[in-house]
Amino acid sequence: MFFVLPVHASSYDYYVPVTVTYNETSGTLCNFSVLAAINNSQLADYEYLDLDGLNSSVQEGATTRVHGVGTSYLGLFVPELGFGQSRGYRYLLEYSPASDDYPIIPGYGGYVTVDDDASLELGDTFSVNMSGFVDTTMGSYPVVEGITGNHTEVTASSYNATLPSDLEVGDLLIIWVAASYSGGSGDTTMTLDGWDLLYEPDGGAAEVHGCYSRVVDGGEGSFVTITYNKSLWTAYVCYHITGYSDFEVGTMVEDSDDSPDPPELSLSSDTASTLWIAAFHNRRDDGYVESYPGGYDSNQRNECSDETYGSGVGVSTKEANSSSEDPGTFTLDESVDWSANTIAVNSRKSLVSKEDGFITSITSDGTITSTINSTKSVSATGISSGVHTIETFADGTNMVIYVDDVEEDSVALSGNSLSDGSGNWEFMVGNSMPYADYIQIDVSGAQELWFQPVTMYSESNLADRSGSGNTGEIVWGENPSGVEVDIGGTLSAVDYVAGGEGDSTEISEVYPPPEDFTMHEGDAATGTGMPMEGIMTRMSDSLGWSLPVSYAVMILIFAVAVGFGAFVASGSPLGFTIGFGITAGVGGSMRDATGATVFPWWIAFIVVVIIGMGIYVWKRG
Repeated sequence: MFFVLPVHASSYDYYVPVTVTYNETSGTLCNFSVLAAINNSQLADYEYLDLDGLNSSVQEGATTRVHGVGTSYLGLFVPELGFGQSRGYRYLLEYSPASDDYPIIPGYGGYVTVDDDASLELGDTFSVNMSGFVDTTMGSYPVVEGITGNHTEVTASSYNATLPSDLEVGDLLIIWVAASYSGGSGDTTMTLDGWDLLYEPDGGAAEVHGCYSRVVDGGEGSFVTITYNKSLWTAYVCYHITGYSDFEVGTMVEDSDDSPDPPELSLSSDTASTLWIAAFHNRRDDGYVESYPGGYDSNQRNECSDETYGSGVGVSTKEANSSSEDPGTFTLDESVDWSANTIAVNSRKSLVSKEDGFITSITSDGTITSTINSTKSVSATGISSGVHTIETFADGTNMVIYVDDVEEDSVALSGNSLSDGSGNWEFMVGNSMPYADYIQIDVSGAQELWFQPVTMYSESNLADRSGSGNTGEIVWGENPSGVEVDIGGTLSAVDYVAGGEGDSTEISEVYPPPEDFTMHEGDAATGTGMPMEGIMTRMSDSLGWSLPVSYAVMILIFAVAVGFGAFVASGSPLGFTIGFGITAGVGGSMRDATGATVFPWWIAFIVVVIIGMGIYVWKRG
């Protein structure tokens, strides 16, 4: 008597196993995308994929996952990944039926940009429409892309402070300057043309300190000239920051000891993924840093003039998804007069933005706001993370925001319109939309931009299907910190032998692995977090089964083996029933990381009945 398991018909010829692992000891990542470095152009050349890449799919067990196909990357949307957890996927090639299109997945921290064009100047009659997975939780952190700093041993009335390199329009520069001398009379002043003063400690006749900022506009050059009204020693540190929306500055504090203590800073609005900066100036003493505030272990820099009356600065950062922060203290090598402050640089998280007049932004409380000319805004509140269509529409009189085709808010334009400007467009910034099904812009009733890929996309070629020629550029992101992507057994179901004249001869396997067994109790089961997950994952990859099915088969085999052992030992069919039943019961009660079981009870019941009756008949015979 045979026990037959039903098998789905295969709908693909080849697959590439992809494993995503979160190598951290705590925390869970949700609703993010990863990039697997797969040369899809070459796969198309070898005819594993059509040239458009649409005959592909990604499955986790029996569940289809959202994916996008770039020429050099496979983009994959991951709903959840816990610390120490691995998820196994199959990238299916020559998949049928082929898709009509696929989403845009630029990767974690990536985004799409489009050059400014007259056809995309919105005026007062427009529609900006996006659909995809909208993430209203935390975004990626602002990044300190570069740091410069120095100190002088010679006094001078001006100093050229070198700026970090690779500046782009819209980036943020923050500089801390400390300057002093051994003595003097009258106030000491400092000037940085084109920079905004954030805070300035009390100075005196022989010293001046300050913190300044500047949004990069292309006119910076390679240095900034610091001008004094006296001849002074200089120490400075400058940060180059990208991926920010705005920043807030605390209330400066001053004291005299060896422990500068930046103040607590509470944010004025709800935000997420904040880069916190702790900084101090010290006056007319060396004051070298021996330790930085706890947790502020990134981007540390200390510059101090090596003179008896020299001044210094110290700066460090911390990433935290918090609404307030009290950094704690620096520790110096001696007691000095100091001033200290805290700066919060908030992440930039926008579905769409044009730097000279339009933005649709997201805050972590689920509020989506569209603003034109920094003057007129419409907002949708209480939006949870998930697949949504977000449209901002203007008819020349009013501006309206729709979420999933439902009007959420409107405002009278009162003459506001977005005229011709030089700013480029950016979409999906700050992980606001891990994947986009489509992006569309209409101006005065005519479609001027339409991204909805029907071909593989590359860094410089996201095709505009509107016909207006507004080609997009993907700025690829990186995989989140701690996330590892392994690509194993590439094209494990096929081999190629080179033929003549550049042709190739296909050698296919006789028995391709089945796509899946319909054994487990539902798609909720993932098999993650179970014993021997690594071994079982490799088994499922090699056999082409899902991880829950692999566990179910192994539990069944082990339970049958224990049952037969009990039967031999006891000489009774009851021994088999007890041994099998207990083992199957233990296996059936095991739950994966999602809380779902992987071993269906109906299999245990059928096996007990069939094998038990078979033994009974055999014994009677």
